[in-house]
Amino acid sequence: MNKIMSVILALCLFTACQKDHLNSQSSIFFISIDSSVGSLTSKASGDTFLVGLKEPSTVGAVPLVYHLPTGAAASSGKRQQQHFFQMDNVWADTLDLTPNKVHTLTVTSADGTTKQYVIAFRYKVERLDLPRMQSYDPIVNKIFFDGDIMYVATNVGMLVSVDDGKRFTQLDPTGGDIGAGPALSDVYARGKTIYAGFRNGLAMSQDGGQTFTPRRFADLYPDRVFPVTGIAVQGDTIYATTVSGLMISRDRGVSFDTTTNGLLYTNSNNVFYSSLWCIYASGSTVYVGGQAGFFTSNDGGRSFIRSGLTSPGGYTLRTNSIYVRDGDIYLATIDGFSVLRDRGQTVMNYQGSGLPGAQQISGNGNTISIAMGKLIVSSDLGQSYTTYYKELGLGNIVTSVTMKGDIIYCGTQGFITKITPR
Repeated sequence: MNKIMSVILALCLFTACQKDHLNSQSSIFFISIDSSVGSLTSKASGDTFLVGLKEPSTVGAVPLVYHLPTGAAASSGKRQQQHFFQMDNVWADTLDLTPNKVHTLTVTSADGTTKQYVIAFRYKVERLDLPRMQSYDPIVNKIFFDGDIMYVATNVGMLVSVDDGKRFTQLDPTGGDIGAGPALSDVYARGKTIYAGFRNGLAMSQDGGQTFTPRRFADLYPDRVFPVTGIAVQGDTIYATTVSGLMISRDRGVSFDTTTNGLLYTNSNNVFYSSLWCIYASGSTVYVGGQAGFFTSNDGGRSFIRSGLTSPGGYTLRTNSIYVRDGDIYLATIDGFSVLRDRGQTVMNYQGSGLPGAQQISGNGNTISIAMGKLIVSSDLGQSYTTYYKELGLGNIVTSVTMKGDIIYCGTQGFITKITPR
């Protein structure tokens, strides 16, 4: 008899190890999902269950198991035939948990009393449509928040919303300058001050966008071209990365100088790189990414040191976007995703992990979001990832990503997808 009980206990423990399950407030009812499919979390009330999926494309048919008290019945699903040694009242169900769909499960106990439970996908999704500009559906290049004000840099100008994307106002930072073109690569705003990067330099406004003053870098250096690719601001200092190097103003844009100290690089084939694509600044620390990889300055951009950022194959990783958290540096690169720990002393490359061609990266807390045509989300600081396509209402190509708190904003052509954890 003892041997039989030991076998039963072992089987029960084995089954429990294969499932991710959550009890409600009482252990008499709980839901489980196969751990190879996804995971479950519950709200504090104990009557709402949220499903996370390893492969979100299966969101339309999620297999769940309900564990009910003896004699109870579920409003959906089918009761499973039990073996002689199993006492559970188990029901199997397959739910369509497409974002914004909520499934209500009613459990009727043996005495006829009922209780309702809510089951939903972990995110709810909202589409923020952008107005057509110059007869085009704008392509989102950058989303930036100054408090609750949303600034959107697009290929045909700038959009601003003060009501979280319900309505947008159009701004024209280049002032109709045909030579400059309407395309904006980046935007930065604080209060009434707005900086926008365009083909020939930086457009600056001190009155909330009513008027803009263009700073055409080509006027300062006629032998070079200066499409701005990234903007960072620290106090009165403005940094602008361009395809011809780094421009710096230390007087709020009155004057600009260019620096190449430590930013020039020649590879083994004697190919010269100076194109820069992104920047991050905090105090006197400045990080710059570009065609030749990743560079660090500890003196406010006066000099830089190149970090050894190479692929397993030995070639330089072009850095497209930078996110910094607690001294760790997260980089979206042309070959995937890299993390520089210990202020750059330890490099972890995630090439070959399904992340080629990452364009933008943003984060909040332990969550990192990456735009690379699709959306990549990591909830554990880059240790694991989930890939989202159209199941979250995304466009054909995700071109931009920004996190505001725990909300993810994904830009594409014609609209922004707002993704909010439930």
